[in-house]
Amino acid sequence: MMKKMFVPVKTGIAAIDTQHEHYYKLINDFVFLSKNRHIEKSEAIKFFSEVVEYTVLHFDTEEFFMRSIDYPDYETHVKIHDRFRASIEKQSEELEQVTNICKFAETFAEWVGAWFSAHEATADLKIAEYCKTHDIHC
Repeated sequence: MMKKMFVPVKTGIAAIDTQHEHYYKLINDFVFLSKNRHIEKSEAIKFFSEVVEYTVLHFDTEEFFMRSIDYPDYETHVKIHDRFRASIEKQSEELEQVTNICKFAETFAEWVGAWFSAHEATADLKIAEYCKTHDIHC
């Protein structure tokens, strides 16, 4: 059972921080729904799709930003994103076979929230540090 709400890390990069806040709202809403009432598979698929779509949008935005500032660790960061994209795709395939949709929703939200928390605290904060040390205002 999920024990906490996920809260985004502030990077100081406005566009990324705004997207992180929205992303966590999606994740937290997803798990709240799964914990507080029975949800239909169609509802879970809708929420899951929103999270996946927002992941794509966010990664595209972040990758565009890294290219725009000539971020030296761009390739490594994109590989991390690519691995996450592959994991999400696998989860999407698993969703089709799930019988306990509430458990899936809660487990998925916890997994994606924990992944994003760790990613922000490491890889995304490195982008913010690069901006600070190179006097790039975001």
